[in-house]
Amino acid sequence: MFVHPELEGESLVSHLAGFPVYLEQYQHPWEELQEVDRWFYEEPANWKFPIENYLECYHLSVVHAQSLKCFDPKNITYTPTGRHYQIFVPFTDEEFVKDHPAFSGEPRGQSYQGFIFPNMMVNTARDKVSVFRLTPLSPTKTKFEVFIYQTKAQIEAFPYNHDDFRPEFERVLNEDFRVVRSLQASVHSKAYGVVQLADIEYGITHFHQVLSEYYQS
Repeated sequence: MFVHPELEGESLVSHLAGFPVYLEQYQHPWEELQEVDRWFYEEPANWKFPIENYLECYHLSVVHAQSLKCFDPKNITYTPTGRHYQIFVPFTDEEFVKDHPAFSGEPRGQSYQGFIFPNMMVNTARDKVSVFRLTPLSPTKTKFEVFIYQTKAQIEAFPYNHDDFRPEFERVLNEDFRVVRSLQASVHSKAYGVVQLADIEYGITHFHQVLSEYYQS
């Protein structure tokens, strides 16, 4: 649910800027998704750090070297769409991706992922959709919520059991959280500074440009 706090303003269709069209490539109907699980974390980091971490995928090969072998990081496609960022993540051609405990898919299939400004991430899998929502609690604390959705067909084909799923999904998230905590600790260093971002970090640059424009508007 999206709520605009003012009577007049930009429409939701305009705000999403084509992001729904991108997500419509997912093979399951979005209107049939229903929530099957949710939980949250309170992370000791500024809300922007988890977003920055999400928006660059070259860390997949290092941070998630074992936990996310299902993805092919060399062929990820990034596309800015309005204020948002589409991340097209292909699966490898290995059969084991069908049964990956955190992100299952079809061999050579794709996961439609992305960031919806200002604080939401969406990730599709063969058996479910996961959504992350970030809420700043303080300059150095963030509420990180996880929502899991399935269609009726997915529930029947892949019955959801949080005791089986959560440990593997949390393994992936905790790998990211360790990086985010390190980033938070680093900004307190007197030597901290951002000199240059790599081309593959364009998502981070895009996010901060949009955020800056939003604050100035």
